[in-house]
Amino acid sequence: MSMKNQSHCTRWFFKDGITNGAEWYPLVGGMQDFNYLFSNGMEITLEVSCCKYPKSYFVNNLWDQNYESMIKYLEQVHQGVKGLVFDSSGFPVQNAKIMVENLVTGNKYKTVVTSEFGEYWKLLLPGTYRMKAEVPGCLKGGTYKSSSWQKFELRENAPLLEFDMTLEESACPR
Repeated sequence: MSMKNQSHCTRWFFKDGITNGAEWYPLVGGMQDFNYLFSNGMEITLEVSCCKYPKSYFVNNLWDQNYESMIKYLEQVHQGVKGLVFDSSGFPVQNAKIMVENLVTGNKYKTVVTSEFGEYWKLLLPGTYRMKAEVPGCLKGGTYKSSSWQKFELRENAPLLEFDMTLEESACPR
């Protein structure tokens, strides 16, 4: 709220109280970059004041001005798709790659990898998508494991879609 009020932020201008952090101050190689590139994690920085080091007595005021927006933002983790990946015997598959493509725009999203328990999760906006899971590389015997492409739709204000996939063995492509 204070970043939108120009009387509070006289040194910088934030249209509608919003800035692209890289335009405000560049930071290359931080934890946000690392976690996005090398894990399924997504980190953000919330700047709730243009004052980098507010006085301690003002922090509660900043919380009061911004907590509703922050809670609403946190609730967005319930937008998208999550599930488990199993092998043909019903066991969870670790390190399976999950590929997602938007069928309207053709955008292919960053691949995520299943956890040690076969879990995956992907934040997605409403739209029509297709998704598949696979274990990279050929196994002994010239086979690899993958699911078929599965089509799904995410609607506005719909709960998180839970979608499990089963991998089948196929001959490795030549």
